[in-house]
Amino acid sequence: MGSGAAHLRTEPLDRTGRIRTTHPTGPTYTTYCSSLEQFSKLREQEKGALTRSIFRPAHLISLALLGQKRFAYSVKCFKWSFCRYVTMADMTQAVPNEVELHWTSGDPQAAAKVLRATAQSVMQRGHPELWPPETLTVDALAQDYPADGWEVLWRGEDPVGCFVLMDPDPVFWTEKPPGEAMYLHKLAVHPSAQGQGLNRVLLERAEELTRAAHRRWLRLDTDVTRPGLQAIYDGFGFQTVDRKAVMGFEVFRYEKEVGR
Repeated sequence: MGSGAAHLRTEPLDRTGRIRTTHPTGPTYTTYCSSLEQFSKLREQEKGALTRSIFRPAHLISLALLGQKRFAYSVKCFKWSFCRYVTMADMTQAVPNEVELHWTSGDPQAAAKVLRATAQSVMQRGHPELWPPETLTVDALAQDYPADGWEVLWRGEDPVGCFVLMDPDPVFWTEKPPGEAMYLHKLAVHPSAQGQGLNRVLLERAEELTRAAHRRWLRLDTDVTRPGLQAIYDGFGFQTVDRKAVMGFEVFRYEKEVGR
């Protein structure tokens, strides 16, 4: 999945105060708002006018950074209308990058690099430990996860995200039989690439692979003390199954139906 930046052309502000960005599939209009109230009003008005709204990473938007307290609203207009609502603070690192994104499979070494950097960044920001460092070596990961289940997202030569899929899951979903779901673990975005919508890119890939494996469900778990991750999964359409004690800590278990 590429950013498409090489095909973008940004034109001056038009009379409505919008920046029109030309793309081969159609124009993208970006409106800058000076307040959250104006931003919310614009969003609600536009949502009511669209026949279909799909949230996507903002990888087709060209930005002039106007300050951390402003807000960006955009609509990409072609066969369907795509909406993305973000704050300018979120978008400071979301300027289109000309380096294409690509995937590799079965690469636990690259995945371990992303996981270690992510875990270290979480600790440096003063949050509770995400994963103990000793569990993130290639050898340690091999004890719990299949080597061929790793998916790594790259930007150029740099790994920027990863996750692993497995079936069955004998720890968190002990009651479920093999063959009905894929189980997602160790979803992570490298600190250098956070704030760019890559969590959704990773989840879309996991859903795609689950469907290709002819599984009905994509399932995962997350610690009950991590509302940020819970919000990501809720926003992607996962449903909460239950709250469960596993190996001494509490998790929410989630699932999403992706096939029949």
